[in-house]
Amino acid sequence: MLNTKKEGIIICDIAELFLGSIHKYEPVYANEKPDALVIKDGKIESIGETTRIFADYSRNDYDIINCNSRKIVCSGFVDSHTHLVFAGNRSHELSMKIKGKSYLEIAKAGGGINYTVKETRNASEEELSRLAIQRLDQMLLHGTTTIEAKTGYGLTPESEMKLLKVTNELNNKHTIDIIPTFLGCHIKPEDFTGNNWDYVELMIQLLPEIKRFNMANFVDIWVDYGAFSIEESTAFLTAAKENGFDLRIHADEMENVGAAIMAASMGAVSADHLLKAEAISASAMADADVVANLLPG
Repeated sequence: MLNTKKEGIIICDIAELFLGSIHKYEPVYANEKPDALVIKDGKIESIGETTRIFADYSRNDYDIINCNSRKIVCSGFVDSHTHLVFAGNRSHELSMKIKGKSYLEIAKAGGGINYTVKETRNASEEELSRLAIQRLDQMLLHGTTTIEAKTGYGLTPESEMKLLKVTNELNNKHTIDIIPTFLGCHIKPEDFTGNNWDYVELMIQLLPEIKRFNMANFVDIWVDYGAFSIEESTAFLTAAKENGFDLRIHADEMENVGAAIMAASMGAVSADHLLKAEAISASAMADADVVANLLPG
């Protein structure tokens, strides 16, 4: 992360990253080789040869990154699909996957989303924040500077609001920029006594409060076999649009149920997973400018 208290940053001798001492670029540039740049107020202010840049800008006023030391500066990574705030660990499910168990088989055996939901509900806000900060620190260490963060492991009004609260607090205090998404319709939790329609209606009732307190600008729903149907999802997403939310969709991961095409028809920002989506779905998404977040495995 570039974070300076000086006027800006000078990155010099950039060509050394790629060519070392072999100056093959010299015949290309008749007058000067543009191998340095000045960054000020988040923008590139000047590009030129290293010697000229240092003639125009004081070394004392700028932080210097010299590429002779084999350093490089690039844009931060953006992780567009995360579930940041949760408790519990499902690494033990890996051995089940290796043995050929499907996602739904693991869920029926007590694993999957409902396992994490139980652990997350039992965790305090402080514990959830502590765990999430550890994850954020690791992300930042590897170059990620912006993430989208879905809820979806509370699955009650109280727990989902808790996850949104923690997510927004983390955004205010961590270096990484966090974009919250309300995924109250991840699945219908196993302890909910009503049917899917009842659960969708319960989550719809949360939308005005989430919008009023600016806790999220995006919603998401899992549209798939074993999750929510096209009809149930359409009702939720329509209500979300009416409340001013932008739409994301977990789509066609287990089966091709037409979720990707629905994402296109409803003007979703993105459709994620897409393991079972077909070519016609990709065409519809492309025509509607829906971003495909491909999440295999």
